[in-house]
Amino acid sequence: MTTYEEIKKLSEGQSRKLSPEESKALWYKIYTEALLPNREAILKIVNAGEIAVVTWDLHSTCIEGAQDLGYDGETPVFRMKNRSMFAEELRRVRDYVSARWLTRDSKDRVFLMAQLGTFLLNLTEKGFTVEPGSMDHELPEDSIQQLIDEWAQKN
Repeated sequence: MTTYEEIKKLSEGQSRKLSPEESKALWYKIYTEALLPNREAILKIVNAGEIAVVTWDLHSTCIEGAQDLGYDGETPVFRMKNRSMFAEELRRVRDYVSARWLTRDSKDRVFLMAQLGTFLLNLTEKGFTVEPGSMDHELPEDSIQQLIDEWAQKN
């Protein structure tokens, strides 16, 4: 069984990709520590048509970027600020998937900042899903919720 501590060591100095089992363990940890406990705050923001930003175990190099989006250094969930400027910046670096996601008119978006990474999440009937095309590699399953459930059943 892969522990979170083992995964954290990987993210603190190695660049190898996580195995499928490590990925499931990490998503489970994020879900149980960041998404599930903050679901009411997340829903309040997304139901207003805004993007909810969720921070979890941020690396020190990511704090300034989070502050640019509205992070106060303490509150783990907040409404994204400077969304249009962020989208323009992403267009400049040719990240059209993220720019499109940021400017979409919907009530389902969660921008997850976890450790050194960011994820574009969508709330669906199945739970959380990653925006198609937004990762260097696509998840084999179409729902993070499925990964979380599989890992929880095994452990």
